[in-house]
Amino acid sequence: MSSYLNSVIKQFAYYKTLGEKTFHQVPVEKLFCQFNENSNSIATIVNHLSGNMLSRWTDFLTTDGEKEWRNRDAEFDSPVFDKGEMIHRWDNGWKVFTDTLYSLKEEDLEKIIYIRNEGHTVLEAINRQLAHYSYHIGQIIYIGKMYSETWNSLSIPKGDSQKYNTGKFDGVKEIRHFTDGDLLEKDSQAQPDDLKNQTAYNTISNAVFFTKKLEILERTPDVLDALLEGLCPDWIMANEGENTWNAKEVLAHLIVCDQTNWMVRMKIILSQDAVRQLVPIDMTAHFELSKSRSLNDLLKQFRELRAHNLMELNILNLQEADFLKTARHPKLGEVNVQQLIATWATHDLSHITQISRVLAKLNKNDVGPFQLHLKILNT
Repeated sequence: MSSYLNSVIKQFAYYKTLGEKTFHQVPVEKLFCQFNENSNSIATIVNHLSGNMLSRWTDFLTTDGEKEWRNRDAEFDSPVFDKGEMIHRWDNGWKVFTDTLYSLKEEDLEKIIYIRNEGHTVLEAINRQLAHYSYHIGQIIYIGKMYSETWNSLSIPKGDSQKYNTGKFDGVKEIRHFTDGDLLEKDSQAQPDDLKNQTAYNTISNAVFFTKKLEILERTPDVLDALLEGLCPDWIMANEGENTWNAKEVLAHLIVCDQTNWMVRMKIILSQDAVRQLVPIDMTAHFELSKSRSLNDLLKQFRELRAHNLMELNILNLQEADFLKTARHPKLGEVNVQQLIATWATHDLSHITQISRVLAKLNKNDVGPFQLHLKILNT
């Protein structure tokens, strides 16, 4: 995925998070209020955003973005009066949009798509929607501020600029996306003092921990591509011995884990259900997948799944208290969020090491592409 797509995906996640933080701060009845007949309620703006997303991003590369079935006027004239329905429409629109965004490749950016018969490059269409969605989410925040009696700032609180700058300049100089801090930072006002005293990890240490593990998870698709692309079938199907997995089976296993394990477990732990029970992963589910798909298809599927999961992880906007929430695993006992994230990253590394061991043994008597792979991995 191109650096542009990576960057813009994070920006959309950031704005989505701002909207959802606003929903939580506004009294339910105020979500449906409008100041006058020329203005819109928060719920109406959500309804419009959802309608736009469904129209623009369904069959994005092949059909006009203004679908015949869309009734734009009804998005404003047919109000929503139930918060659950409002959130459902919000989630539905974002899912169609983000699923399409994740599927795009760098070579798609210069393709031409149409909106009301006006041609745009894919890159221009994405930028258009970035401006459009952030414009309306800004409206949602503005309305939310006027209706909330105890507004928690979504950016730098008034009067805290110097404190904020000091914290930034006291930290390590590093290259990262400008939204990363906002997606990771905890609103300290939302955490009770007694919880602060109970935890062994403060906000900064958890943010650093999370960032480091995230770097591993983000890098795994690139590492697998570097290790496996272009190798001969004999190398791909080699293993370490009887009852061990070959590289293709390991890749299929990673896909199954990203489909059914990591984010599923994360959401179970973070849920409000009284009984939070984790289910062990099926250690045989990947065999059929590895037989039915080509290596390139598996690499592509894993990259798309991982991008989707990391977006979902960022959108969760984990707070200090979240890292200590637990669920019960039938074999491992109580597992908290921090342990789950650490296990996820370690799991990636262990299977990359497993593949590397096989390739290293094969390389002893065959001066093949493995040295090139090692060079790529070490850059």
